[in-house]
Amino acid sequence: MTCPTCRRDNSPARRYCGGCGSNLVPSCTGCSFVNESTDRFCGGCGAGLVAGLSLPAGPAAVAVVAVPAPARGELAELFATITPPLAAPLPETGVSQDDLDRMFGVPS
Repeated sequence: MTCPTCRRDNSPARRYCGGCGSNLVPSCTGCSFVNESTDRFCGGCGAGLVAGLSLPAGPAAVAVVAVPAPARGELAELFATITPPLAAPLPETGVSQDDLDRMFGVPS
């Protein structure tokens, strides 16, 4: 495990760095949750574990915008302008059971 402070390589069993004494098991300073050594954010409260990373306190603000429902026919007009019409109808195709058997290797 690499120390985040001095970059010394330590054994996975160590809790503190042998080079600088830093805590190798990142516990959250806000909620004391013990996180994995590779975590960048706390698994208990979401706070940043690496210096310079933090989340805003409290719930995130969500903007709600009221959008009026489209009038009848507006969606069809919209899609008609962005979807080109088919040049010709698709041909009808027929597939027999013999064709399916040949395709999937079923002996007749």
